[in-house]
Amino acid sequence: MKERVKEFLKKNLLLIAVLTAFVLICTYFGITVCPFLKKTGYPCPVCGATRAYLAAARLDFKAAFEYHPLFPILLPMIAYMVFGKKPLFGSKKREKIISILFFLTIFCVWIYKLYRIFNN
Repeated sequence: MKERVKEFLKKNLLLIAVLTAFVLICTYFGITVCPFLKKTGYPCPVCGATRAYLAAARLDFKAAFEYHPLFPILLPMIAYMVFGKKPLFGSKKREKIISILFFLTIFCVWIYKLYRIFNN
């Protein structure tokens, strides 16, 4: 896994830095960077994650959980799914089950966010 991450970072460091700077600057100025939100007017399943990580960096965990309650597991899980040694979690079956549960959890949080939007 370490070699895959190093190779990826080596090839994409400038792109990652530019995208990170873009997202941080847009977030700072309150500009929406989510294409789903821009197109539909509704949040995507991971909307709020950037704000959640920025709030956590300020040690404002209450706000971070309000922005996106799954923020503690989003980045580590996605990084593991992208860079982890295959099969993930030791077997194809476990990989499939945990991936499905992960995405179902994200979907449920998204449905809850939409529910709150439509009922306010």
